[in-house]
Amino acid sequence: MLGTFALIGLFVAGVWHAPLWIIVPFAVLNTFIGAHYPAGKALQLKEHGIYWRTLIVSSPPQLIVAGLIFAIGYGAGLLFR
Repeated sequence: MLGTFALIGLFVAGVWHAPLWIIVPFAVLNTFIGAHYPAGKALQLKEHGIYWRTLIVSSPPQLIVAGLIFAIGYGAGLLFR
């Protein structure tokens, strides 16, 4: 749920033509949310010793998705201006 709100916020930031650096904090936020939802997922990752590896490996795809959502919002902002 929080990840969805973060992606909607990123889309809105794209519509408002926010600076591109805003993509990185949203990607970090979504990576963190993805590693901690559902409840207990982070504990399971820590028990298996793959918590940090999971965060590092999932960061680039999250950055790509965040960039695409931002770009779609940016394009929508240009289209409806």
